[in-house]
Amino acid sequence: MEISSQIYNEFLPISRADMEARGWDQLDFVVVGGDAYVDHPSFGTAIISRLLEAEGYKVGVLAQPRYTDCEDFKRFGKPKYGFFIGGGNVDSMVSHYSVAKIPRAEDEYSPGGKAGARPDRSATVYTRLAKQAYPDLPVILGGLEASLRRFAHYDYWLDTVLPSIAEDSGADIISFGMGEHQTVEIARRLAAGEPFDFVCAGCGDCCRNRRDLVLSGYDLYRIARRLGLPPRLTADAFCKQEFAPQTLLPAVVLRPNARTGNCPFFEADACTIHAARPLACALYPLGQAIDPATAAMEYYVQLPLCGARVSAQEQRTLQNYLDDAAITARAGIDARWAVVCTQLSDKLQQAGGRENPRYLPASRRIARALYFDYSIQDDFYPQFNANTQALWPLLDKML
Repeated sequence: MEISSQIYNEFLPISRADMEARGWDQLDFVVVGGDAYVDHPSFGTAIISRLLEAEGYKVGVLAQPRYTDCEDFKRFGKPKYGFFIGGGNVDSMVSHYSVAKIPRAEDEYSPGGKAGARPDRSATVYTRLAKQAYPDLPVILGGLEASLRRFAHYDYWLDTVLPSIAEDSGADIISFGMGEHQTVEIARRLAAGEPFDFVCAGCGDCCRNRRDLVLSGYDLYRIARRLGLPPRLTADAFCKQEFAPQTLLPAVVLRPNARTGNCPFFEADACTIHAARPLACALYPLGQAIDPATAAMEYYVQLPLCGARVSAQEQRTLQNYLDDAAITARAGIDARWAVVCTQLSDKLQQAGGRENPRYLPASRRIARALYFDYSIQDDFYPQFNANTQALWPLLDKML
């Protein structure tokens, strides 16, 4: 990708006709914003779009698109690499409502100050519509609205706790903060395709002699749901419980088959719960690191210890691999799990750890909240959220 030194004195394309006037058949990126298109550095859309343009990408701006359907997101045709989306300079809920929850008569960032040009929670709505228009394209969600909602959060207007905007919107990446540096890095990686040519050979070696498969609560829930058993019965039948020496947290570990030493679900050279396999299995040969402060995820490649084959014909990317293994779909829950576990570990450490006489009963109560008090008939995340909310005041009393 060559960096352009040319300075344009015209607006970026806002329509198919503008693209064709520049001789472009396809855009590289579409930048979507909740404000009117004002090409000035006080507007985030202008900064991000011009930054991408300076890197040599073909960029179009979709300002305040219609949100009743996804047709406006097809205005330019399908972009080559994806969408960058922001809710606007001001949080859309703040733009629409006063602190007393009274609808505002004007929207200062819309043409003529006219209200109603953007939806409530515009960042989430725009992301869903982009995904509806082109489900296979990456959506990078950034700006104020996304940054403030990157974790599960209390929503003032609904008076309830909502999950991370990453889970709620379906965005592939959340860009936190100003975003100028990560925008360039993300664009370069998307353009390069991040090749990842590992292909599972189906040898089953990664399932043999496994004694280290620690499950998250979501892992156990998925396995229990696959088997049609409550999580506690599933754990009693196939797992053992330990206390992690560093975090002091209770941990549920798959118990190897006593005869073979293999994963208990590995039979006849195949995984019997493949659709509900734990995260560590789905990731292999990748490792995953989650920053407990920002919930940012990084992936690193471990040395494949099995008979993996590389496909020279099919060009595959890291995102393809993550999508195929359903890792992207569960990323929001895994990130929240890491954040909560870090907070609980800190709580136990501050209370004196194993030296605290109430450590064991507190740990048992944590185990219930993280692993066992779940109905497989209901979705995991609302139960996880309710369990952990109820857990904190109990720990305050117990410790």
